[in-house]
Parts: sequence; C-alpha cells; structure tokens
Amino acid sequence: MKSRWIIPFAVAALALSACGSSSNDAGATGGASEQETTFGYSIRTLDDPFQALEATAVTKAAEAAGITMLPVVNANGDAAKQNQDVNNLLTRGISGLLVNPIDPDAIVPAIEKANSMGVPVVTVDSTSNGGDVVMDVTADNAQAGAQACEVMGDRLGGTGTVLNLQGSLNNDVGIARSDGFTECISEKFPGIEVISKPMNWSAQECAQVAQTVLSTSQVDGIYTAASIICTDPVNNVLQQLGRSTPTGDPSHVVHVSIDGSPGGLAAVRGGTLDAIISQPLDQFATYAVYWLQRAVKGETAQAGPTDHNSTVVEINGHLVDQLPVTTVTTENVDDPSLWGNQPSAG
Repeated sequence: MKSRWIIPFAVAALALSACGSSSNDAGATGGASEQETTFGYSIRTLDDPFQALEATAVTKAAEAAGITMLPVVNANGDAAKQNQDVNNLLTRGISGLLVNPIDPDAIVPAIEKANSMGVPVVTVDSTSNGGDVVMDVTADNAQAGAQACEVMGDRLGGTGTVLNLQGSLNNDVGIARSDGFTECISEKFPGIEVISKPMNWSAQECAQVAQTVLSTSQVDGIYTAASIICTDPVNNVLQQLGRSTPTGDPSHVVHVSIDGSPGGLAAVRGGTLDAIISQPLDQFATYAVYWLQRAVKGETAQAGPTDHNSTVVEINGHLVDQLPVTTVTTENVDDPSLWGNQPSAG
C-alpha cells in the first residue's frame, strides 16, 4: 500500500533512531534493535471499516519502523474473546502489545496478564479502566463532540431539535463523543433540544433509530458519532422520508458527524453532510507504534506537550496522547492532509 501514509510512518521510524530521553519528543530511542522486536495487536472488530483501515495502518507503521508485526487478531466485538486473543498473543513471545479494547472494564485482566509478563501495553482509539498501560493513543473525543456541537448550533441558529446517535455507552469513545456534544449544546445553545439514542457502532441500528425518531418527531439536525458507520444509513432514511435536501435548502436537516472517512468527505462535498470532525487515523498508527517502541526499550513517557501537535495528559491514572481533530466543511474538505483524502484510505 504505497501512499502518503508511508511518509509520516517513515518519518516516525527515522525519528525513533535518534538519541534517547524520557521526554515526549519523537527523537527518543535506545536499546535493542527494531529488527528483534515483535508486536501483537488485538482489535475489537474488523467489521467496522474504520477499524479495518486502522489495522492496516498500524501494520504499515510497525513495518516502517523495522518491527515484526504478527497478524492483527480480530475479537469480533466479543470482550471475552478479546481477553483470550491477548492471552494467545502473549504466549507467542511478543515484545509489546497494542490493544483496541471493546470494553474498558472487561479488558483489564488481559492488560494485567501482560503486565505480569513484563510486556508493555499501548491502547489505541479506546482505553482500559485498569492495569498498567504505557499510553492511550486516541483523539480528543470530547473535543470532537464539542466541535460538532459548534457547527450544529451555528447551522440551526441556536434553536430546534437534534437527534444524537451515540456510539456504545460501555465504550469510552462513545461516551466522550456524546458528552462533548450534549454538554456544549447545554452550555452554548440552550434553545436546542437533544434526543440521544445509542446506535452501538452499528449501521443497522443507525438506520433503525433514525427511522423511528424521524418518523415520530420533528428533527432539525442529526449528530452521528461515526460517519463511516452512519452517514449512508441516515441519508437513506432521509431519502425514504422525503427529507433529503442539500445544505442551504430551507428544509435541509443539518447533519454533522465524526471520523473523516472518504465517504464522509464525499458527503460533505455533495451537500448531504454539513460537516465532519476528522480524527487522525494515520497518526493513531504512527504514535501507537512510537510509544510502544519506546516502552520496549525501557524508556518512560510523561505528561506534557509533544512535538507532534498533541498533549499527553493523565486521565484516571493513564497517560493519554490526545491527538487533535479537525472540523471539515466545504471550505477545507479537499485538504490533502486529511486521512480520508489520502490514496490508501480509498
């Protein structure tokens, strides 16, 4: 997969060959050679297109850094299977473990098992509520929700009713994206009523919930926690109900989402999606591998700013590298730096 994604991965790999330190600069390294390092990756599901792309990106990032990467293990949305998957990876003598947890509580025994074996752990795009995790690498999901709120509030003029299609509410990402949105609406746009319904990261549930609510309530705006899952199902429902009109039309239902997938960017261009909050999928991969590689070499991380435009903060006892998100509208939808515009994303 030759693409612009390889550029940041290669840069990260080169940066990791510089002198070691305990700060958050991308030049820290030292210790055993990358060729002797093997990583395992347990992902919550490959049915979600975003997670499938992330799995590919992580593998490419590891390869670019000279690390042996075992085939990504798919938990298929089953928390018990994910724990068993991690145990199986640990029996294969991996140097470091990457995990995209299904459930932040259910994954704790697996994290603790890795800890007991001296295998450092980095979580990707989600977190664990226990165990010793070197770094959570994720977007600032609450901020993403707040940025979606700003667009929604402005487009609706501060009044109306919005359907909030939440992700899973046993998942930190789903909770943060919903809370960031609703708290911002309450604070800045009190004239907007929010109807919150979970869609559990399911395209089918997106369609079912949208159909039910839009058929029984006056809805002026829709906020979805994942464009790659919900954009097409929601737009199909709007078409079936005769409510699919482009942005700028007086009867248009304002639609804002998160992810930044190619399909989501195309919907922004086509006028069926008002805005999308793009999270940096490519950087998830680069910096998950970066932090884990440092940990394998015995280096430590600390809270504070990084040189990759993020800030490491401590949340619930874990260090979190909160990567910035970008609000995308028709004005910047063609920006080549957006992951959804990069050739490998197609």
